[in-house]
Amino acid sequence: MIGAWLCRVPVRIYHMHGLPMDTATGLKRRLLRWSETLSCRLAHQVYCVSPSLRTVAIAEGLTTPEKVHVLLHGSIGGVNAQHTFNPQEVGPQARMQTREEYGIPADALVIGFVGRVVRDKGVQELCEAWSALRAEIPSARLLVIGPMEEQDPIPAEVVRSLREDPRVHWTGTREPCDVPRCYAAMDVLALPTYREGFGNVLLEAAAMELPVVATRITGCVDAVADGVTATLVPPRDAAALATALRAYLSDEGLRRAHGSAGRVRALRDFDPQAMYQATCREYESLARVHGVTARMQDDGRFSPPRGFYQRFGKRLLDLTLSLLALAVLGPVLMVLAILVRVFLGTPILFRQRRTGFHRQHFVILKFRTMTNTCDANGNLLSDSQRLTGFGRFPAFHQFG
Repeated sequence: MIGAWLCRVPVRIYHMHGLPMDTATGLKRRLLRWSETLSCRLAHQVYCVSPSLRTVAIAEGLTTPEKVHVLLHGSIGGVNAQHTFNPQEVGPQARMQTREEYGIPADALVIGFVGRVVRDKGVQELCEAWSALRAEIPSARLLVIGPMEEQDPIPAEVVRSLREDPRVHWTGTREPCDVPRCYAAMDVLALPTYREGFGNVLLEAAAMELPVVATRITGCVDAVADGVTATLVPPRDAAALATALRAYLSDEGLRRAHGSAGRVRALRDFDPQAMYQATCREYESLARVHGVTARMQDDGRFSPPRGFYQRFGKRLLDLTLSLLALAVLGPVLMVLAILVRVFLGTPILFRQRRTGFHRQHFVILKFRTMTNTCDANGNLLSDSQRLTGFGRFPAFHQFG
């Protein structure tokens, strides 16, 4: 957004997919909040992926009610419930085949988890809830789908308990993973996440006629209908999570009712084509409001108006900053030049032609980092063969 603002891009749109600051603290939270606020202020229009996210953005003072909108019922791009996430398209055999692939008994009651295996996704609470349920329901199994990430890791003991439990089936290391077929193997989906922008996994599961247990937080409250397609529980509450999952595992009628209602809602409110069309209409409207179409060249490129700053100010600013940088970095550049002269001789610099803005060509000067060694036929050797030892030094990449 800063770059777009400096370049005077005529229409700047910020899509807010979530707020990482929700679960951050201290300096990290302040920095994340500042970046969100700046992005919103520099944008002409802000779009949130869910109504609840819009509410939080306004309440936190990140933007104004007039500037932020939600397209249709929210989500990033809807869900392809007609084809990709359609139980009929996936096929009735997918349930048994997927269970057989991962060693899950045909008569098991399967709790599924789809997402990054990190603390923010509530994996620790899921593990605690699973410990209670596995003792009560011998036929219960847990199917974990998703990569384990080093950032925001779950505790080592949680990883160990999941890895060592024969009734936990882990697919995170398998690539590729056919997610719709994995949904078909489940009986209920659990997503005890701490923060979401919308919760696409919940929408995918609903399209596959799965009931859902999720947390009552921003984003999740829009992706499901509590008591109709899913059950929402407080975040970080393993006991409540276990209670909600137990209700689904013990009541097949409830699972079918909420699963069917979820698919109906996904088809009705989250059609991808409707979302694409709504996005297109918004972009076209913003283009008309800001007069973009009136300033397009014949080849379709935008031609910004050239005022005093574009004619004189920008060039003066570029020269001033370049001279300041040269004064500060002069001693370093001199040392690098001496090294090139000692090891490679002259010339110290070489000219390289580049293509820049609006396909205009310009020339840059770079320090030499290669020899001119040729083979027996007079042809230059490969770059890797001609690159010198000091040429691999990071400073040459920075000051070239």
